[in-house]
Amino acid sequence: MRVFLSAGAVLAILGIAGVPGVNAQSLPAPVEALSGSQKAAQRSVQPGTESAKVDLLSYVPAPINGWKSDGLFDDMDTFDRSRLVMQEYSRQRGEDGGVSVALNLLDGAAKLLSNAKRRLGPDQEVAGRVTSEVDIGGFKGYLTFEEKNRTGRLEIMLGRCGAILEGHDVSSAELVAFARNLDVARISKI
Repeated sequence: MRVFLSAGAVLAILGIAGVPGVNAQSLPAPVEALSGSQKAAQRSVQPGTESAKVDLLSYVPAPINGWKSDGLFDDMDTFDRSRLVMQEYSRQRGEDGGVSVALNLLDGAAKLLSNAKRRLGPDQEVAGRVTSEVDIGGFKGYLTFEEKNRTGRLEIMLGRCGAILEGHDVSSAELVAFARNLDVARISKI
């Protein structure tokens, strides 16, 4: 919530007396400090839809064999977890490699753009980058992977929820395994 104050109101708040036309009743009530998630929740809740909010954190996949969860990307609790959740994973034995999984609830134009047709096959601009279509529990996923750098991105549209899995120092099979660990049937019903 933004608060705009007149110069007279600011002077009255600061305790400067004698400002004509300003009294205690005309000043706005103090704004209490809210955490990032509280602010996001205020913005996202529409009247009558409070019970429709879902915590996307419960849909984050468990780590696959040989990997561990590093916790949420949102350490400061700034994201509204009914709209976006990002989870990070690393290898258990301290080896290089990482995967991040983002679940994002999309509406309107964002959903239409996410369903855009992908160009499959080798990328004309980046040598070694290939985009392929993979089946993830009956849903189309688009895997873009660079074998030389061992980096990739897998995007899946599950109903209203978009899932993006990104990895570095990983194989394409590991990204697909993380995607198949998602409960796509449950997520697609959100």
